[in-house]
Amino acid sequence: MTTFNPGAQTTIGNYSESLLQRVMNRVEGTVDSALDTLGERNYRRCNYVLSHIFGASLPRIERSIQTGIDRLLGDEPSTSQSTPLLFSETRRFNRGSTFQEKVKHHFNHLQKQSPTGICFSQGNITNELTGGICSAKSLEFASRYFKIKKQVASQQAKNPTKAAIIKNHLKKLETTFVAGSTTFRTRQMAFNTITCVPTAEDIDYGKNKVQALANFHNFAITHSSKELDVEDVTEKQLFSEMSSLPDGVFILRFTIPAYNKKLEVYGHTLIYIREEGLHLLYDPGEGLMDLSGLISETVLSKRFGDLFDLWNLEKARFYRIEERAVKHTIPSPKRELAPPRSRL
Repeated sequence: MTTFNPGAQTTIGNYSESLLQRVMNRVEGTVDSALDTLGERNYRRCNYVLSHIFGASLPRIERSIQTGIDRLLGDEPSTSQSTPLLFSETRRFNRGSTFQEKVKHHFNHLQKQSPTGICFSQGNITNELTGGICSAKSLEFASRYFKIKKQVASQQAKNPTKAAIIKNHLKKLETTFVAGSTTFRTRQMAFNTITCVPTAEDIDYGKNKVQALANFHNFAITHSSKELDVEDVTEKQLFSEMSSLPDGVFILRFTIPAYNKKLEVYGHTLIYIREEGLHLLYDPGEGLMDLSGLISETVLSKRFGDLFDLWNLEKARFYRIEERAVKHTIPSPKRELAPPRSRL
């Protein structure tokens, strides 16, 4: 006579779950290694073909696979998997070689404009970038957004659907931001040479560090939020802080504070946009999320949790940025000397 043994059923269940986990890991690892072997240039080419012919993209395919695996294993999807994306990205090719001459050029450009308490150390330059490229990509995205916004404003001044037009332009940026590149790695290498120096003044080092990097694109910080605890902040607290923010474009900077030359272990940089009918969150390596019609503090609270779980990021702060007015000096035309009169 067969008797029911709940212990044996649990063992079988655990074995099945373990087997499924191993199978899913093998699937994910196979896809991962196959895409890595494509190389940076071929990855971009394949993505271009997929997006323009089949309306798909490699990051979206990767994300669909990951979402399927998460659902099979009963894991909760990340923010980017559960939020509408205007375009997707991966973190592939974030590490690798840089253009050393351009690194030095960027370094000199940053050093000349560094704010009080901030400098850049050339001794920190190496041939290979080993970390991420979030600041380089985020600042470039903000720069592209400002350009698109001005372009649309000049061409569609009275068009009530300007926000939709801007979104359509932003979708086309996927080709540039789909993965890491030598350009982004080169900029990030220059950014990574940043250091803090003690001064007699009372300095907001967090703000000045972000301003030092924002100078690369001629951005000026015009508003800073208070510092938020990533792990403990509630949706209500996040709503209160975000309600006090003026409309505009924000650098959202996450860090792990430390007593070292950078005053942090490492960090992560996002771009948050809330203005003129647009509500967007750009996260390098994930993509551009459309928050329109969503409760933004709920989405951001979830993202805070994801980033704490992924990288133990502890502090977060919003910095509103604007483009500085560029002064153009028009050279005065040279006076042309009259030809000498010939003497007859």
